[in-house]
Amino acid sequence: MESIVVNSNLCDGCLNCENMCASVHKASRIKIIEYDSSFYSIVCQHCESAPCIKICPTEAITDDGVDTEKCIGCGLCVMVCPFGAMTFTNKIAEKCDLCADREEGPACIK
Repeated sequence: MESIVVNSNLCDGCLNCENMCASVHKASRIKIIEYDSSFYSIVCQHCESAPCIKICPTEAITDDGVDTEKCIGCGLCVMVCPFGAMTFTNKIAEKCDLCADREEGPACIK
């Protein structure tokens, strides 16, 4: 599966990607953080052997996203994500699905 990588040499920290993601979803699924005068993205890397998928007790998390009907809001996925990319909105886990339901592709890139 593909993933989103931000070039820290080009990112100026404008947060347009976060704002676009938030406008499409309930909350932004990408975070930009500043460290040592550079900006870095925190976003799901769609791990080949994803810890969030393995630990989910209800199998709500898949490569394609989170099944909100199955998610019980236990937070295990947030604890095991090595990238800190899992988030919660209204007690439901969320992760980047590369805007799979958008023909235009990921909102943060557009």
